[in-house]
Amino acid sequence: AMEETLEDVRPVAAPVLLLVAENDLFQADHVTIIGEVEEALLAAQKAVELIVYPAFGSDGHELFFEVREPYWSDVLAFLERTL
Repeated sequence: AMEETLEDVRPVAAPVLLLVAENDLFQADHVTIIGEVEEALLAAQKAVELIVYPAFGSDGHELFFEVREPYWSDVLAFLERTL
């Protein structure tokens, strides 16, 4: 489904913020997937920002289980810049 989605990102109109921890391997290699998403958006000349955080815990996916630093200030700054 991801490959199909990335074939046509023309409908994406808003700036995109991609966040991932370098050891996010929950169910898949999210670092690689996020890189592919970024590439597709950049190729379509979309506004995209990628932040890769240092490894977090035993699986970096857990970084996003609750609102916390380090990513929350990045989300707020992105929203301030783009809204």
